[in-house]
Amino acid sequence: MNCPGCQQPLQKLTLKTKNDQEISVHQCNYCGSHFLASGTANDLSLKQIREIDSLEHQQNPIATPHCPHCNLPLTPTNSSTSTIYTCPDNHGQFFPPQQLLQFKLDSIQKSPSKKTAKVALPLIGLILAVSILPLTLNKFSLSQDTRISADQILTQPLITPLTSNQVVISFSTTNDFITTLKLQTPTQLENYPLSTTPQTSHVITLNELQPQTQYTFTIEFQTSPNEKPNISPTYSFSTP
Repeated sequence: MNCPGCQQPLQKLTLKTKNDQEISVHQCNYCGSHFLASGTANDLSLKQIREIDSLEHQQNPIATPHCPHCNLPLTPTNSSTSTIYTCPDNHGQFFPPQQLLQFKLDSIQKSPSKKTAKVALPLIGLILAVSILPLTLNKFSLSQDTRISADQILTQPLITPLTSNQVVISFSTTNDFITTLKLQTPTQLENYPLSTTPQTSHVITLNELQPQTQYTFTIEFQTSPNEKPNISPTYSFSTP
């Protein structure tokens, strides 16, 4: 397989995650780029990425890279600090030199902080201690615990627009989970199964979206179909 950036042969590296899962990283020793399966970059540690994304490259990759599997032009996703290219057919993601490291740093920076909410009850609340208020607080506490647990297990989803009505959403989980994406459209709530069998890498392409429209979504994850799912925080994106 040749590099999408300079057409030189790619070197395959096999890295292990903290869960002993093997991830294949295709590295170009000529231009310093990397090609990975969609969503798997989140599974690599910052230390691993620092080690592989520190090559001294001989030339810069071309401006319009093509997928090494299907030869389709890769679609760029730009942020304020990094540029990533994604295959329209979900064959993988291309990271020019230093962009894999920048993507990881961005993901870490965007991860919401975990804070424990402290609720101070006024003295009058003691009167309700044996009635309605404890039930309300108990439900609130369970909801907060579920959100925090989900936030610790899921990585920040990577949202890659392909066209004005099509986006790719990818993320990873610390353990194997069955996942479902619940998308709030302008008219209704739609369910999209991402992973019907437990796994750590999760990718889905959403089609037939409305151009220039904001969407919100949550992710449900469970270890088995009969288990009550946990729910992620709410994420959002806008189509071009």
